[in-house]
Amino acid sequence: MKQLRSDLFAVRGWLGWTHLLVGDEGVVLLDSGFIGDFPRIQRAMKALGRKPDDVKAILLTHGHLDHTANASRLQAWSGAKVYAPVGDELHIEGRYPYQGVARVCGALERLGRWLLQYRPPRVDTWIHDGDELPFWGGLQVVSLPGHTNGHIGFYSPTKRVFFVGDAFALSFQIGRASCRERV
Repeated sequence: MKQLRSDLFAVRGWLGWTHLLVGDEGVVLLDSGFIGDFPRIQRAMKALGRKPDDVKAILLTHGHLDHTANASRLQAWSGAKVYAPVGDELHIEGRYPYQGVARVCGALERLGRWLLQYRPPRVDTWIHDGDELPFWGGLQVVSLPGHTNGHIGFYSPTKRVFFVGDAFALSFQIGRASCRERV
């Protein structure tokens, strides 16, 4: 676990990061990681002296497997509510109809879901661009379509921090097929 500031920690996972936003009201998990990340997140919470029920929300930036793989387990472990972006329902459910060259991504996701015995989380709140969430001093939902149609980021105006999920992946998709639907 890496401390980024007194109230923000990053847990390095196999393919990315899960952020722990720590506040007086509890902990918010930003994305849920991939293979092996569930015990890493549990260890990070323990290292912070936090219990499972301290997790108040699990926020998903988008529905790809490397961001949602542990959401259901974390939800069951903590009782936290899951917030996910409108537009990524089929990704989260594992039913997204990839087309063209992107079908390779679909095949990899199906294989990953099967190997991981993926269970989609119960999404408690579907969030939209412009929504304001009451966590970590207030988080604004910002639409970042391109990686997936529903891809979002979370901006904290009070802390001046912007979480962008896989927005960096857009720069690698210009002029090439990507793992997203065509809009």
